[in-house]
Amino acid sequence: MRIAALTIGITGFVAVVVALTPLSMFRAAIERRVSARLGVTVNIGSLRRVGSPSFVPTIELMDVRIAQPAWVGKGDILAVDNAYVRLPLLPLLRGQFEPEAVTLRGMRLVLVRTATGKSNWKQDNDGTSARPRSISSLTIEDSRISVTDIKRHIKMAGPLVVTPQTGLQVALRGTVRGSAGALSIKGGPISGVNPAAPYPFTFDLTSAPLTFNARGAMENLLDLDHFSATVSARGPSLKNIDDVIAAGLFETQPFALTAAIKRQSPVWVIQRLSGVIGRSHLTGSATITKRDGRSKISGAIHFAAFDFNDLVSDHGLSKRRALLAAIGPRVIPNTGINLSKIGKTDGRLFFKADKLLTSGGSAFSSLSGTLSLDHRVVRLDHIVAAMATGQMTGTAIVHHASGRPKLTLDLRVTGEKLDRIVGAPSDVSGPLRARIMLSGTGNTIREALAHANGRVALVSSHGRIRATAAAVLGQDLGRTIGQVIKDKRAQTAMPCLVANFEAKGGILRPNPLVIDTAVSVGRGTGSINLFDERIMLAISGVAKHPSGLRIADPVRVGGTLTQPTITIAGIAATRKPKFSAVLSVFGKSIAGMFKGNKTPMPLETIPCAILTTAALR
Repeated sequence: MRIAALTIGITGFVAVVVALTPLSMFRAAIERRVSARLGVTVNIGSLRRVGSPSFVPTIELMDVRIAQPAWVGKGDILAVDNAYVRLPLLPLLRGQFEPEAVTLRGMRLVLVRTATGKSNWKQDNDGTSARPRSISSLTIEDSRISVTDIKRHIKMAGPLVVTPQTGLQVALRGTVRGSAGALSIKGGPISGVNPAAPYPFTFDLTSAPLTFNARGAMENLLDLDHFSATVSARGPSLKNIDDVIAAGLFETQPFALTAAIKRQSPVWVIQRLSGVIGRSHLTGSATITKRDGRSKISGAIHFAAFDFNDLVSDHGLSKRRALLAAIGPRVIPNTGINLSKIGKTDGRLFFKADKLLTSGGSAFSSLSGTLSLDHRVVRLDHIVAAMATGQMTGTAIVHHASGRPKLTLDLRVTGEKLDRIVGAPSDVSGPLRARIMLSGTGNTIREALAHANGRVALVSSHGRIRATAAAVLGQDLGRTIGQVIKDKRAQTAMPCLVANFEAKGGILRPNPLVIDTAVSVGRGTGSINLFDERIMLAISGVAKHPSGLRIADPVRVGGTLTQPTITIAGIAATRKPKFSAVLSVFGKSIAGMFKGNKTPMPLETIPCAILTTAALR
C-alpha cells in the first residue's frame, strides 16, 4: 500500500511539474520520440500551451510535418499549418497518447500505395488502420487529401472537411483505372460524441470501371477496420471490385450486385449477395480473410442460371472467337487453367447452377460441386453435372504449385442414354455409362488433354441398333440389301458396345472397341487425336449368319469429334449414294467371290460383362 501511495504521489508530482513547465522545452524530445516510433522524420515548428496551466491542457502546434517513408520519395505524408489538441497529461505520462479534442487547419494528407500493396499509412500489408480511440471532438478546416493507389488503380484528390455543422465530408476527383471518377464519403458531426459509439457513414465511388455505394456504420468513431454496411456495385468486370475490397477476384462480363458486408479486420463477411454477372443470376455468401499476404475465401454461390462465358472478359471471348475462326469448332474447351495470377488466393466455395446457359446447346443441364484452392492447387470435388436422363460425377484437379499446370480428370457418366448422346435414336439406343481418367499438362484444358495419358471408356448394354446398320457392321452386303427392301427402319438387338480407349500423349487407341449385335460383331482399330480432335477409326465386322456377298471394305469413322463422318465401302453414310458408287461396291464384293475369298468365320462370343467391368473400373 505504501508503494502504491508513493507511486501515485510521484506521478501526481510529475504531472504538476509538466503542467507548469513551458511545453516548448519538450518540442525536440517529442520530435525524436515520434520520429523513432514512425521511422520517418517529424518536425514541429512550434509548441505551446493555450490558456492557464491544466492537467488537460489545450496545446497549439504550428507547422507540423511528417515526412514520407524513404520508399515513397520526397515530400510529406502529413503537413498541418495549425493544430489544437486537448490532451490529458496523466495518460501521456504512461506512454498513452489519448487526445480528447483536435482541431486541424491547413492539413495536407498524401496517401500512397504501391502495386504490391505496400502503403504509407499501415505498418504492413495486413495491418490495421489507426483510429482516434479517445477523440470526442474533431474539426478539420481548409484541408486536402490526395490518394495515389497503384494497386487499386485509383488516383484522386480533393477537400477533407469536418465541422460541427456539416459533419465529415470528403469529395475527391480523379481517375479509376484511367477513367474519370469521383469519391464522396460523408459522416455525422464529431462534436461531443462518444468515440466508442457507432458512427454512421456513406461511401459513393462513381466511375465507368466501377460504381460502388455503401450505407452503414463503423463500430467506433472513424474505425475503418470494423464496420457493417449494405452495398451495391456494378461495372464491366468483377475484377474491378478489387479496387475497393481486394478479394482476389477475376475478369468477368459486366455485373450488378448487392450485398450486406461486415468488416472485422482482417476479415470481410459478405451476406445476402445477389445480382447478375452477364446473364448469370446468382445469390450467395462468403467470408474473405486476408492474413500473411494471402486472401482466403469460403462461401457458397447459387446460380439460378449460369453461363461459363460470363466468367471471361470481352477480351478473352474475342480471343476465343479468333481461335475458333482459325482452327474451327472443337469439343474440348480452351478454358485457361494457368493459376499464376491467383497465387495468393486460397479458399473453399460450394457452387450450384440450376440451369446452364450455353450457345449451341450442351449435354449438361445443371452443375454443382465444391471448389477448393490452396497454394495454386485447385480441386473441383463432388461434381454433379445433370444430363438429359443421367449425370456426370467425379473430380477435376489443376496442380500449378510449380512448373506447368497439370490437369487430372476422374469422371463417370451413369444413367444416360446412348441415343441422346449420338442424337439419332432411330439408329441406335440403349443405356450409356462412361469413365474418363486423363492427366496432362498445359495452360488450357485443350492443351492439357492434347498431351494426356490415361483412358476413356464408353459402354452400353441391352441396346438397339438399326438392322441395316447391324448388317453393314457385319460387312454383309446381301443382308443389307435384303433389310433395306424388307424394312429399312427396323431395329435389332445390340447386346453390347464397349469402347475402351487407352490414352498416351493425347492419342486415344481402342483397347478394345467392340460392337455385338444380333446379326454381327465388329471390332475397331485406329486412333482419336485429342490435339486436333481428328478421328481415324476402322471397324471390321463379321456377320453371325453370313450371306454369300460380303462388303470388301471396313466401316470407317473419320472427320472430327465435332463433325464425324462415316463411310461404308467408300460411300458416305450421310449422303444418298450415287448409282456408280453402289455398282463399285457390288463389283468389289463379286470380285472377291470369284477370287475365292472365303467369308471369315464369325468372331468369338464377346465377353460383355468382363469387358464392361474392365472399362469402367
